[in-house]
Parts: sequence; structure tokens; C-alpha cells
Amino acid sequence: MLIPEFFNAFEKYEKDEKNAALRKEVLNSEQLAMLDQYEKETTNNNENDEVEEEDSKKTEEIEKLPLHRDSQDEMPDPTSNCRSGWSYYNGSKSCFKKIMKMVDWQEAVDICEKEGAFLASLLDEAENRFAADLTRINTTRDIDFIGQVWIGGKRDPRDRAFWYWTGL
Repeated sequence: MLIPEFFNAFEKYEKDEKNAALRKEVLNSEQLAMLDQYEKETTNNNENDEVEEEDSKKTEEIEKLPLHRDSQDEMPDPTSNCRSGWSYYNGSKSCFKKIMKMVDWQEAVDICEKEGAFLASLLDEAENRFAADLTRINTTRDIDFIGQVWIGGKRDPRDRAFWYWTGL
């Protein structure tokens, strides 16, 4: 599972007793280890809290565009059905696009809707790895976006321990 999307939510909470409740939501030891490392880094970095809070509200988004085609059509080159700038994932027969713009979650949803897409809903580990590869650093421009990804997961307002996919 991609951990960075959880970090943005965690930054909104205080580091004291609420942190203990958040730990219960982390499902495996790898996620817990990543969370501990993240907390150490943020605790040691007490520069400008207001700037950090604003930055934590902003992120890039990955869009997922369902591939629409006639069932009779052959698909000799899967990438030919993705628009320019999109990456094809054969496992879900979908196109993904990484947008290099710092936005909050709702802005990410709006940008996706304008593209005729939705925030990525990662259905299995292989698709998660594919999406994670899209977020890798390719240029020095990408450095500001390390770990900053919005996907289509959203907390259930009635029980914040549960998440659901918004694009399905």
C-alpha cells in the first residue's frame, strides 16, 4: 500500500495521544516502521510549522482513466489507446497520468474530472507497484513531490478507521 497518502492525514493530528490511536489504523509492520521514521524526521525538523502545515495540504495527484473501446477492437499496442502523457497499465486495462502540480485532495478530484478521469483506485499489489513507479523521481523538478500523492481513497466519516475508494 502507498504510505505517503497517510502521512498527509497524520500531519493534521497532534503528535501526543491521538498518535496512539492512529497507530492502530496502520495494518502492517512495514507501514508502522515507515510511520515511525516519518515521525522522527518531522519531529527533528521544527523549522516553520505554518509552512509545513500548508505544504502538507498540497500534493500531486495520479489520475486513472478507464480505457473505453469497442469489444471487437484489437489492441495491438496498448499504449496507443492512452492519450499523450498517460501510461497504460495492462492489469486493469487503465491509463494513468501523473500531474506535477501541488493541490489539495478536492482540487485533485476536480482536475481529474476535467480530464474525464478520477483519482487512482489501486485494486491490488501489482497495480500499487505500477502507480508507485509513476511517482519515482525522474528530474530534479520532482524532488518537491517526494511522497506527495493523492489516490482515490477517502476516510469513512462515520468510522475513520476505514477507507473507501471514490472512483469505483
